[in-house]
Amino acid sequence: MSPEQARGSMAEVDELSDIYALGGILYAILTLRPPVEGKTALEVLEKVSRGEITSPTALKTSSGSRGKVFEKGEVLEAKQIKPLPHLRGGLVPSALSSVAMKALRLDKSERFASVTALSADIDAYLTGFATSSEQAGVLRQLQLLMLRHKVVTASLAALLVVSLGFMVNLRTKERRAVAGEARSVIGLADAALRNGNGVRMQELLHTVPAEMRDSSWHYLLGQSDTSVTTIQLNPPKAFSLAPLPRTPGGLAVAQSGGGISFIHARSGKLLKEFAAGISTSWAIPRIAVSPDGERIAIGQWDGPGGIVVRNIRSGQEILRWDAPETKSLMFNADGSLLLQRCRPVNNNPASIRIWDSATGALLWQEGPPGAIFATFSPDGRQVIVSNTSSGLRIVDARDGQTIRRLPGEYHNVIDLAACREGLLAALDNRAEVIVFDLHDDTVLTRFAGPGPRSRDHFIGWTPDRAVLITAWQSADSLQVVQLRNPRNGAVIRSLLGGRQGISSAAVHPLTGELAIGLSGLKVWDVRDTPTLLKYPSHPTPFLGFLGTDDTLVSYANPQSAPIVNRGTKTLWTLKNSGYRFLSTSPSGAVAAIHTGDSRQPVLILEREGDSVRQTRAITTQCQDHLVRLNPTGNELAIFRDKVERFTLAGEPLPALEQGRIVQFNDIAWLPATGRMIGLVTMHGLRFSKDSEEHIVLWDAASGKQQRSIPHPTRMNFLAVMPDGRQFAEAGADAMVRLRDADTLAVVHEFRAHDGPITALACHPTRRILATGSQDLCVRLWDADNGQLLEELRGPIQPPTQLIFSPSGRQLACSVANDECRLWKPTTLNQAIKDSRIGTTE
Repeated sequence: MSPEQARGSMAEVDELSDIYALGGILYAILTLRPPVEGKTALEVLEKVSRGEITSPTALKTSSGSRGKVFEKGEVLEAKQIKPLPHLRGGLVPSALSSVAMKALRLDKSERFASVTALSADIDAYLTGFATSSEQAGVLRQLQLLMLRHKVVTASLAALLVVSLGFMVNLRTKERRAVAGEARSVIGLADAALRNGNGVRMQELLHTVPAEMRDSSWHYLLGQSDTSVTTIQLNPPKAFSLAPLPRTPGGLAVAQSGGGISFIHARSGKLLKEFAAGISTSWAIPRIAVSPDGERIAIGQWDGPGGIVVRNIRSGQEILRWDAPETKSLMFNADGSLLLQRCRPVNNNPASIRIWDSATGALLWQEGPPGAIFATFSPDGRQVIVSNTSSGLRIVDARDGQTIRRLPGEYHNVIDLAACREGLLAALDNRAEVIVFDLHDDTVLTRFAGPGPRSRDHFIGWTPDRAVLITAWQSADSLQVVQLRNPRNGAVIRSLLGGRQGISSAAVHPLTGELAIGLSGLKVWDVRDTPTLLKYPSHPTPFLGFLGTDDTLVSYANPQSAPIVNRGTKTLWTLKNSGYRFLSTSPSGAVAAIHTGDSRQPVLILEREGDSVRQTRAITTQCQDHLVRLNPTGNELAIFRDKVERFTLAGEPLPALEQGRIVQFNDIAWLPATGRMIGLVTMHGLRFSKDSEEHIVLWDAASGKQQRSIPHPTRMNFLAVMPDGRQFAEAGADAMVRLRDADTLAVVHEFRAHDGPITALACHPTRRILATGSQDLCVRLWDADNGQLLEELRGPIQPPTQLIFSPSGRQLACSVANDECRLWKPTTLNQAIKDSRIGTTE
């Protein structure tokens, strides 16, 4: 019965009322219940007239009558009714539900317009099309299309799955290829670092995608330019440089157009400037500054400008005299003499002239022909002259009389540099650098120089000790600048970042800036890091602390024997010089010295007030052994092919379970977990075919092995964080890895050096690591993020041991065949700004 019939409005009854009736029949077919239910006929009529009909999709269930006669007065709740048994899934299709509900609309105008329209919607559903009543969207239309064409849809779905799989596989391979290419590029940048080509490093590194830039990438980028600063000049060309010896960082720059500028080498700040006062505005000046920093001598490369001497403070001219065109100028040590190397003219070699700088009087000259180059000796009393006919000679600076000749045939030297330690470096036209010891005129070393085509070059010395500086222009017009060991020519450090050739260079004698000019200036710091003290060179030295920062235990000392000093006072010494190895507890209260030979006992030293005593001598069966003390200093481990453990009283402790371990490379204690950690070699001797590197964890009390993980590279050094919950390991791959003490998982890793790491230590209270390497550099790091905190320079051999002082304010560095150093790094003595590297509670 339609609503209009239920209301008694018979005049409104028409074909649309029949549509309502058909909708009710469809409703009952779908739900197995009438569209309207009630306990009385009156309730049903009222619901019909109000249009209170529940959508079939909301019911979802049937009455479960299965053909039984419906009893009046029974109205079942939906939750009490079972799923519809005649419909798939027990649910009414939403499309048919919408057809039924459209036919049962209260408003006649919203019903189907005719039986034909109702029939068309039902036919559409049966044939897989959308009905007009459900107002299907694009996605519903697509779904029905796929249902109508299941075979095609299945084929397309399979093709899509295959395509997606192909795309995922392709993308994975692409990512792997990009990662592989990135690793290759980083490897090429690493090779460019070894070749000293910082510009090539930058070109390569900037091609690596951002997501592939790992710790090695960031490290190499930082090493690609090691300069302090780059200074832009105006005019840009720097034709001649000279340090201001009494002004820290001060530099005089002679530029095109005859201008003289005075700048600070680190900041580039202009201090003053004045005109050179030579003949033409386009002239190229050559300059030298007197040792007292009061006068500047100015010559001219390309015109008859003579030589002008000016007061640096006022710029006023002091003296002027006629002189040939100038290639270079140089004052002697007391500033009384001025050496002029004259510009070659008409294919003749350059001549040299010595002038009285106070009067402009010519004292003597040599060549042409013959003279090529000359330099003053460090004391300024002699001149070292290279001559095409007479070779290398040392002459009196005042009259040019020959004092002696250097033995050998050195007729084509084109550059010379002498240092106060009595060494002389010479560069000849065969592109070879020769280093002489002027004490006995012997040749210390010779090595390949810039190459025969490089006419732009510089040789000099660092100001704080005899380290040779060589600089030249490469074939691709880049600066190749290196610090070298004058005893053997080995490269100590490459100074990277120079992009142009070399027109001039200078080293500041006070503050150690090396400035190289052409178009602008590139500035590096070539000084060693200042030390509190140094011990002389020794083949197997050690340097550490006992109890306090001012009490040093050392082997690298003039006595060449183990000794404990507090200031100038000797607290303990041993005449047996075979004790060459040291291990100290982090607090510094206990030290162990040993020979590394099982035939000699390990000696235990303990600090008691102002005295030091040997408390125990512990014998061992370990051959070629190493020794470590635990953090509290009450336990000792002696290891190499096995591990022996003792209390400081000499009582044995359980040995560490060895299993397949052939060699123990380092051992440390993890006090927070009651364990010990070790870097070991398994299955065969290190470097053998079957050997494997592992990190092993033991229970410290029982010595039982608890965990072992393989390691891809050779690791030699362990350092435990102050809280004992993490440890760092380092070795052959130049990386430092911070690991969890329980799981051994890598927490953080970073590239620390150019070459293998040779020493590692952790600060006693702060999360700071110290590393030394074959790249001859010692660095301090924030252990948590790999940030470089400070770089310490000086060793010319790889550091063998690093030890923090008990207070953590000093760092001792032992170096074989070189001076041992005691540093007071700025990082360890400044206010703690970052809690991550602060004191561990």
